[in-house]
Amino acid sequence: MTRQVTRSLRQHDMPGDLRRMATLLMSATTASIRWRVALALALVIAGATLSALAPLALQLTIDTLTQPTLGAAGSMPESDPALAIGLALAYVLSIGAARWIHDIRPWIAGAAEHQLLARVQQRIYAHLMALPLRDHLDRSSGGLSQSLQQAVTGLQLLLMNTVHGVVPVAVELSVVLAVLTTQAPTALGLTFIVTAACYLVIFTSGTSHTGRRAADVTSASQDLQAAVTDGLLNIEAIKLFGAESQMGQRHGDRVWRLGAAWTALHRQRAVVGSAITAVFAVSLAITLVLAANAVVRGDMSIGAFVLTQVYMLQMVRPLDMLGAAARDIAQAQAFVRPVLALLARPREPVSHGSTAGPLGVVPDSTSTQRRAPTHMPAVGTPSAPSAPSAPSTEHVRGKRCHGPHEGLRLELRQVHVRHGPHRSVFQDLDLALDAGQTLAVVGASGTGKTTLIRLLTGLIPPDSGEVLIDGQPLHPGQPAAWRDCIGVVPQDPLLMDDTLAANIALGRPDALRQDIIRAAVAAQLHAAIERMPDGYDTQEGQRGQRLSGGERQRVAIARALLRQPRLLVLDEATSMLDTETERRVLEQITKAGQGRSTLIIAHRLSTVRHADEIAVLAGSRVAERGTHEQLLMRSGRYAGMWGADTARPTRQ
Repeated sequence: MTRQVTRSLRQHDMPGDLRRMATLLMSATTASIRWRVALALALVIAGATLSALAPLALQLTIDTLTQPTLGAAGSMPESDPALAIGLALAYVLSIGAARWIHDIRPWIAGAAEHQLLARVQQRIYAHLMALPLRDHLDRSSGGLSQSLQQAVTGLQLLLMNTVHGVVPVAVELSVVLAVLTTQAPTALGLTFIVTAACYLVIFTSGTSHTGRRAADVTSASQDLQAAVTDGLLNIEAIKLFGAESQMGQRHGDRVWRLGAAWTALHRQRAVVGSAITAVFAVSLAITLVLAANAVVRGDMSIGAFVLTQVYMLQMVRPLDMLGAAARDIAQAQAFVRPVLALLARPREPVSHGSTAGPLGVVPDSTSTQRRAPTHMPAVGTPSAPSAPSAPSTEHVRGKRCHGPHEGLRLELRQVHVRHGPHRSVFQDLDLALDAGQTLAVVGASGTGKTTLIRLLTGLIPPDSGEVLIDGQPLHPGQPAAWRDCIGVVPQDPLLMDDTLAANIALGRPDALRQDIIRAAVAAQLHAAIERMPDGYDTQEGQRGQRLSGGERQRVAIARALLRQPRLLVLDEATSMLDTETERRVLEQITKAGQGRSTLIIAHRLSTVRHADEIAVLAGSRVAERGTHEQLLMRSGRYAGMWGADTARPTRQ
């Protein structure tokens, strides 16, 4: 996915990107946001119009003073001071009103802008969370975080430069050209039109080239952020291996790449700025000569002469604003493009952490949703089923995932999974787990045990073959509903920077405190939590850094038991525990798992000898399957693994 996003980042499709950015913003608007934006645009148009018309009052003031009315016979001509003063006052008031509107405009639009960006940010984050696992595996979390932040910044740049830059410039230039075509000779009007056209060409071409340079800056910035995040998250390992200098060199290489990208961007901006300055200088000289010649010929008044020069000088600011807007919009485009690429990728339906929908069948949109129970019985105790809502259609055959201890039958048929173009993890894999059965899967490292978990939990689809749940194929659009039926204890538990209670209740945010405590007791964690200063409200720190490895693993076990799942998946669930704690935890897991289907992934065979069946993975397939005793009698792979395992010293 990284290559796809990078390729998308470097491709230049400004109209398409702007259209998608506008669609993203519009999809997050509300009535409150829309009327605020409309009011801000009205103020923008009013301010730009006043700013463009103000020089007309100045022209009329000058003409009034330089072309006075005739006085009495034999007397000197007299001007009309009252009219001149009135026109001068109108000029000042127009400029002042335009300035006042410019000052209050951000206040009017600010609230709408912040609301809109907050809603967009929430939508982007929700989409990232809903992407399939494969879309995350090839992309660093630091890079994704950087992409999200830059996307919000880019959308903010787009809003600001559109509402406060492009729109007022377009209005002001339109009014100026309309006035000049009626007040100035044709040659002068054409000069202004040609000048505006040259600016437009520079704007379009400059934005295209600047966008490419800005994309390079964005890519380099994301690489740097990913390297920084990697280093900080793995600081302990870096220190243990004395790799500080190595990581410093890696960081330095990315800093230099980012610096080179910024240099290229600044060079491109300088080229565009120089071209704009040259166009303005030539246009100003031509306008000055033509206007002076028209005054000499009597085709223009002094006031009209001043008007043309004021307009030419006045055009500098909006045209400069247009150039700045072009640069910022190009930067915004580069910032948002990686996220646009991610938003274009299909997402999984997300679970709301309460009940599962149908397994393998897409429910009808009119079906009644079931609410999660507000109270969960003690771990290991069957809970009374809530009265289910009747499905609205016959084809909705899903079952509740939490409640009665009723296991599920899982089956893999002719499953084929590849990692990359040249490596097959599974080829024609057949594997079944009966309802209520405990199946252990063992094998050497690299035989696909982690991939097997991802297949059964719907995190990745098979390249070919089927995953069946109770005889029904797992529908590609329903993995989240299926995962709500599963409790997983991963080998490397995920812990959030939150309280112990919140981490145990991950996926069951409505769980009561007593239910959380029961789960912790079952996981042999309650006593350790009670010794902590804040008990269950103790903050764990990022990635659970304030806990030991065994404590983190027991938090994951408590989390899985709290869900009361129909399928319990244990991936080296007790690898960090001492022998006695492991024994007590396994007893509780066995008790809690009665009636449920249980899948155990393990390297230490002593932890799986009591499983109903054991499957040995080798050569992309199941090489052996049977009970512990049956496999030992066959003297095959498992027997050899058992001999090597029992020869190791016992852990204390």
